[in-house]
Amino acid sequence: MTVARAASPSDVLKGIPSDHPQAPAQRREAAIAPHLPRTCPRLYWHIETAGWDLLRYEVLQGRHADYAPDSADLLVVDAVQEL
Repeated sequence: MTVARAASPSDVLKGIPSDHPQAPAQRREAAIAPHLPRTCPRLYWHIETAGWDLLRYEVLQGRHADYAPDSADLLVVDAVQEL
């Protein structure tokens, strides 16, 4: 899989060769994305061209989770696991 910044700083382009074993998973991701809550990055488009399966997503501002032992982020991880 390849992930690259698109022309706009608010977009990201995600691609995988169409014949890659994980390409069907990316196609499922594209089918599911429009049904996810607004808190998830918006899928702008999904195309297959020139042997590539490509997704263009919105970039959401944020930070990486802190998994250090005393991090408050771990409370969120615990809550999500309970779902």
